[in-house]
Amino acid sequence: MRPSVGLAVQAVLAQPHVGIKNLFVFGDSYTSTGFNTSGPQPSLSDPLGNPVLGQGTSTNGLNWVGYTAAVYNTSLLLAYDLAVYGATIDNNIVSAVPHDLVYQVETEFGERYCKDDENPQEWNSEDTLFAIWIGINDIAFSYERDDTDEVLTYLFQRHLQLAETMYNCGARRFLLINVPPVSRTPTYLKKDEWHRNAHQVMVEKFNNRLALEKRKFQKRFPHVSYGLTEFNSRITRETAED
Repeated sequence: MRPSVGLAVQAVLAQPHVGIKNLFVFGDSYTSTGFNTSGPQPSLSDPLGNPVLGQGTSTNGLNWVGYTAAVYNTSLLLAYDLAVYGATIDNNIVSAVPHDLVYQVETEFGERYCKDDENPQEWNSEDTLFAIWIGINDIAFSYERDDTDEVLTYLFQRHLQLAETMYNCGARRFLLINVPPVSRTPTYLKKDEWHRNAHQVMVEKFNNRLALEKRKFQKRFPHVSYGLTEFNSRITRETAED
C-alpha cells in the first residue's frame, strides 16, 4: 500500500511544470521515518537526513517517503519528514500521542523551518511541496462516538488553520492524501458489523470533508496549488481488479 503512495506522489513530482526540490511531509505512522529536526538535515548524500534510510518506519523498511525521495526519484529531492506515529490532527479534539499535527506544524516546522527575514528559509515557495496524510487515527479514536459530524467539523477547521499557518510561512504547493480503505483491514474485519459499518461511514465522511477543504482553500487562495490524491479510490480500484 505505502509504496503505491510513493508512486502517486512521484507522478505529481514528475510533471514538467512542477520542479520540486524540497518535500515537507506531515502525518502519522504511515508517513513517519523517525526524522529528528536536530539531527543531520536532508542532503545530496542522504535525501532524508536521518535516521539511516529504511530505519525509523513502522514497517522496518522504506515507506512511501523513502520511495519518493530515494527510489523512484531521478533528481535531487530533499525530504523533511515531520510525521509522528499515532498522530491525530489536534489532541484537543481527538486525543492520541503528544505530537499531533498541530505540534508538527507549529513547533517542529514552525520553529525550525519557518524563518523570518533575518533568517532566510532554506527552501523557497516555488520548489517546495507540502504533503499531508493524516486522519487514520482521528477516525480510529472517534468513530464510535455519537457526535462524529461535530468532531469532523472541528477537525477540519483545525486542519485548514494549519494549512494557513504553512501558507503564512511561504508554502504555496500542497498535496493532501486521503484516508485509505482501512475498514477492510484485519483489525476491522474481525469486528462486528456495526463497528465495521460505523468506521467505513466515518472514513467516507472524512474524505468528503477533505475534498471540501481543498475547494475552500483554493477559493480563498486561488494562486496556490492544492492537490488531492484520491488514495482510497485508487486502492479500492486496484484491489477490485486483483
